[in-house]
Amino acid sequence: MWIFVGVAIIAFVGLIYFKQSGLVAQMNTVTLAEIPRVYEALRSTGEDGSWAGLIPPKLRPDDEEHLNVQFSIENGAIGFDWLLVSSINIRDRSKFTALLNSKRIPYREVEQNGVSYLRIEGGRAASICQSVLEDMYGVTGRMGIEMIVEGFEWVP
Repeated sequence: MWIFVGVAIIAFVGLIYFKQSGLVAQMNTVTLAEIPRVYEALRSTGEDGSWAGLIPPKLRPDDEEHLNVQFSIENGAIGFDWLLVSSINIRDRSKFTALLNSKRIPYREVEQNGVSYLRIEGGRAASICQSVLEDMYGVTGRMGIEMIVEGFEWVP
């Protein structure tokens, strides 16, 4: 049913592998300032199963994996997903929920196809994504955030 979550995980792993091996010729890259535009493009041109996976740069040299976050559309609603698949997401789950709680943002835990993730929906999803990347991981406006898109129109 929600096969896109599994596809997203495979795409993240594949993208990272191919990027490191030099086999990816073109890569979407966005900045923090462009995140609301990504959210809006997905909202306006996507449908159930459409998603945008965001891959910020590794900021801690000891991290072996990348942070796994995405915007996606489920049951007609767009949301921001904290995928509990990488060690970073699992390690920082409580920091993420503390950030949501401090901003009084409701979230729910979802499990689809054996993958658990925390999901927020509503108009603040784009700003929460920006806060997570900036406040929790130190991503600045100058840094490029790699992005994979599926099922919607994205024009860089």
